[in-house]
Amino acid sequence: MTQLMNELHQDHQQISILLTILKNKLATLEGGARPNFALMSEVVDYLSDYAGSSHHEREDLLYRYLVEHYPANADIVSQQLQEHQELARLTLDMGRATHAAMLDAPVSLVDFGRLLKRFVDKQQLHLSLEESKVFPVVQRCFSRNDWQLVAAQLASLNGGQAKSTQQQRYRELTHALIEDLT
Repeated sequence: MTQLMNELHQDHQQISILLTILKNKLATLEGGARPNFALMSEVVDYLSDYAGSSHHEREDLLYRYLVEHYPANADIVSQQLQEHQELARLTLDMGRATHAAMLDAPVSLVDFGRLLKRFVDKQQLHLSLEESKVFPVVQRCFSRNDWQLVAAQLASLNGGQAKSTQQQRYRELTHALIEDLT
């Protein structure tokens, strides 16, 4: 597995952990208690900042390369590219809702819960499809030369934070979320 695939897989694991914690917050909400909306807002902001930019930017480059050089696999990859746009909109909606709830704006907790469930479910389904269907296609199709060409294109990307800064932010957020569980 290439470094890029390792990084994307690690990103998915980290995102999955955050989504599981959000799912636990949904259970808290459904149980009638008020979850920590500020912390939930931090998670959604992180997902928006990182997954919505750096992570999806790298995946999009990979998928566009696959479509261009291996068009027989375009359908599943095109679906993922479209989902990245849908997830960006859903993440924006979730961010607005968590910020409003955090500020004690009049928010229907039932509607908030529905949005949170849709957000988590859609994100988890997206990750699952990439891991089970898309990544194996990429791995099967790409030659060593393909990986080198993609790596060169990735090197020219300059969006997003430095990886070490992202990892530190993830660790801090995960630690705060775990503390919030206790």
